[in-house]
Amino acid sequence: MQYRPEIDGLRALAVTAVILFHAHLLLPGGFVGVDVFFVISGYLIASLLARDLDRGTFRVSKFWERRVRRIFPASVLVVLCTLLVGGALCMPERYVLLARAAIAHALMSANIYFCQTLGYFDGRGETVPLLHMWSLAVEEQFYLVFPLLLAWLWPLGRRRVVVVLACVALVSLGMSVGGASVARTASFFLLPARAWEMLLGAILAVRQPQGGEGEGPGVGRSLMGWAGLGGMLTACLWYSAATPYPGWQALVPCVGTVMFLWSQERGPVGSGRLLAWQPVRLAGQMSFSLYLWHWPIMAFIREVGGNEGRRAMVAAILVTAGLSILSWCFVEEPFRRGFRGQRTSRIIAAGAGMSLTIIAVSAAIIALGGWPGRLPPSTNLYAVAEVDPHRKSPLIPEDFRADDELPRIGAARADGMARKIVLWGDSFAGVVCPVLHRLAVDRGLSIPAAVISGATPIPGAWKPDRDARLPEIVDNAFAAIEKLRPSEVVWVGNWSGHFIGLVDGGSGTSVDIARRGIARTIARLRAAGVEQIWIGLEVPSQSLTPPQVALRQWHLSADPLSYGVSRQSYTEQQRLVREVFAAFQGEPGVQFLDLAEPCFTSDGMAPVESKDGPLYLDQGHLSDLGAERLRPLLEQSLFDHDSTPASVR
Repeated sequence: MQYRPEIDGLRALAVTAVILFHAHLLLPGGFVGVDVFFVISGYLIASLLARDLDRGTFRVSKFWERRVRRIFPASVLVVLCTLLVGGALCMPERYVLLARAAIAHALMSANIYFCQTLGYFDGRGETVPLLHMWSLAVEEQFYLVFPLLLAWLWPLGRRRVVVVLACVALVSLGMSVGGASVARTASFFLLPARAWEMLLGAILAVRQPQGGEGEGPGVGRSLMGWAGLGGMLTACLWYSAATPYPGWQALVPCVGTVMFLWSQERGPVGSGRLLAWQPVRLAGQMSFSLYLWHWPIMAFIREVGGNEGRRAMVAAILVTAGLSILSWCFVEEPFRRGFRGQRTSRIIAAGAGMSLTIIAVSAAIIALGGWPGRLPPSTNLYAVAEVDPHRKSPLIPEDFRADDELPRIGAARADGMARKIVLWGDSFAGVVCPVLHRLAVDRGLSIPAAVISGATPIPGAWKPDRDARLPEIVDNAFAAIEKLRPSEVVWVGNWSGHFIGLVDGGSGTSVDIARRGIARTIARLRAAGVEQIWIGLEVPSQSLTPPQVALRQWHLSADPLSYGVSRQSYTEQQRLVREVFAAFQGEPGVQFLDLAEPCFTSDGMAPVESKDGPLYLDQGHLSDLGAERLRPLLEQSLFDHDSTPASVR
């Protein structure tokens, strides 16, 4: 292929968008840079394949030799360096997770692994150093199939090939659009809902032989190029983590990329000349190294520093640039252009050997349980809670129906008792489950628990950035509660997280929508015969997690018991929650359980750690040790009936 400098410029634009998005700087929709990469990749790879097929020189082994040269050396270097740094910065449990992600990458299945373990936009992934490898896995899986498909179709002629590829792309697009609303995580990570993006580029490449002579009429092409570039930039600026994605929204950056590529096929013009500027072009040539290095660096900074600031992210970008220059000059380019005399089979075998090296190192880390021996005993104590109460709580399954029986905690069965209590809420309610279970067992009570992790426990209200199935699951669980007609309901949720961005199909501010939802839920519970509604106020949210505190204890000899959140900070955290719940203060049959109060010590701090270990699992969820501090409050309020109602502070 004739060198296309403006494509390297486009790569620079795409990787810059991704890096700025991950750094939380300027571009809330910068994640669409990955989509731009997918279209460019489909375009370039299909162009090379079409050239070889026309010449009769296509060999799938030769194709994979080029892919091994292009991808493996730099990516293996980054993964091994990440594992090495992880040994100094990861607690044992996190180190095991890092090793599993490394194995998934080596097996070209990182996207499948992350689809099963976390969501790209849910916040937990920001400290997962190899999360960005999902996109490489998507491309690798695509190119396992696409060259063979194209070679099989090629005798039909370019026009028919385009028709077939367009049909496959439409099916994939349909899966993307449907999946964005019903299975967002799978739609984001998995190949079937992403293939259409690479196929768009491929269709553009194979529709006709490449290499038009001269520049041709430039005005129309220039306008097309600027329009395409504008579409990409619009998505970067207007999209955000709340945008259902990929879905039809991905058409904007992807079609914009196609428009730009088409406009430049007969020579750089307009926006193409801008992106062909040498400094921009150079950044594009290093885009793969930039993409590989930036995310582990940012993830480790967040792992160590907690809520990072702008300066930390700017520093991360500068370090990324330095490492990228080195790896591009001394690893990526030499392997890509060197070893020309080697047999194809040896190059592919070398790539397999690199993958096996990652698997061997990662398997050793997993076999050692994250190698806890590298940490001082005191650090291991403060690193990770031994018990996750949420894992022990019975969760509502995805296929739950209103007529199904709610899972129970407490005594085996005690349906004949006059008093019926139901626990209702999200994962914050799940944290309460083990404590409430032990209290119920002591009293011979069987308590139904309607716990839905990640869901807004307010029927008729939801958050658009969550899985579209959750509102239906919430409605079914609530209908099951109404069917039980309990006398009391304990209602616990991550209110400060739920109330921001909440919608219910109507208009109004977050406070208006939240108040409507709370009032509507209370009315339905009363109609179902509920006499007492206990609303659990959320516990203080920490700025550091136990592993981050343990890192400070390990490397800086810091006192782990000194980290926590003050009452003043907690009050500020709960400003919106107080504004919403103030309308229900003193309402008959509604009382507040101040779950935060037991978390504070006499000096007015809610610590992350205690001398016995972590009180939290992460920034917001209590560990079993931390949740046990809620026992006196729950016992006094729910079972002794002599408590003073809590106020919304």
